[in-house]
Amino acid sequence: MTYSIRPPTAALVALTLATPVIAQEDGPSDGWSLGVVAAIATNPYLDEDTEVFPYPALTYRNGPFSIGTFGVEYDFYATEHLTFSAGLVPRFTGLFSTDAPELDGIDRKVTGDVALGLEYDLGNGFGADLTFRQEFTGKHDGQELVLDLGYGTQIGRVGLEFSAGAAWQSEDLSAFIWGVSPSEARASRPAYAPGDVIIPYAAVNAFVPLNENWTLIGTARADFLPSNVSDSPIVDEDDIYSLILGVTYSF
Repeated sequence: MTYSIRPPTAALVALTLATPVIAQEDGPSDGWSLGVVAAIATNPYLDEDTEVFPYPALTYRNGPFSIGTFGVEYDFYATEHLTFSAGLVPRFTGLFSTDAPELDGIDRKVTGDVALGLEYDLGNGFGADLTFRQEFTGKHDGQELVLDLGYGTQIGRVGLEFSAGAAWQSEDLSAFIWGVSPSEARASRPAYAPGDVIIPYAAVNAFVPLNENWTLIGTARADFLPSNVSDSPIVDEDDIYSLILGVTYSF
C-alpha cells in the first residue's frame, strides 16, 4: 500500500463526512471551536493512492446558527427530541486533482449543496438523522438522501458513538461522482452511468475531553460500494475505509 499527501481528494471527502463529529465534540454550546484534524482514507479510484490529509477545523456557534470549515447551518425548529435544520455545505469528490494517467481528462470541482436535516432523539442513547441535499451550483443537479441511526454511550471519560446508515444518490449525482461522461470516454475507458445508487456505511466516533477546553476526537468509518459503483471503469475498490484523528479547543 502506498500513501500520498497532496491536495484534497478522498481524505477530504472523509473529513467532510466527519464534520458533524468534529462539530459535536464536548465544549461550550456557543462560541468558537478551533482544531487540527488529519484523515487517512483509501481512494476507490483507479490507480489512486491511499491519502493522508491534515486540515484545520473551525466552527462558530451562536444559538441555532453555526458556521465553519465545512458549511453553514441554522436550526429553525428545535424541541427536546426533534430538530429541523437547513444549511449550505460543500461537496468534494476523489476526482479533484487526480494523478493517475487512467483518470486523465476527469476533474470534478468542488460543488455546493442545500441541505435539510432532521434529527430525532429516540431516548436511551439512540438517535436517528435524516439529511437531504440538493446541488445548487449547476454542475450536476443531483440529490442525496442519508439515513443515519446512532447509539451514544460514555465509558469513563471517553464518549463513544456507534452509527450505521445508507446514502441514496440520484443518477445525476452518482454520474458526477462515479461515472464517465461521453466526452470523457476513451478507447480504454467507456462511458458509464451508474444510475441511482445506495451506499451503506458504518462508523465509530470517539471524544476524549482533556480538560474544560481541549478534546481529542476520532472517527473510523467504512463505506460499502454497491456493484453499480464498483463496476465503473474508473473505480477499482469495493469499499472505502477512513480514519480521522484530531484535537480541538473550544472557548
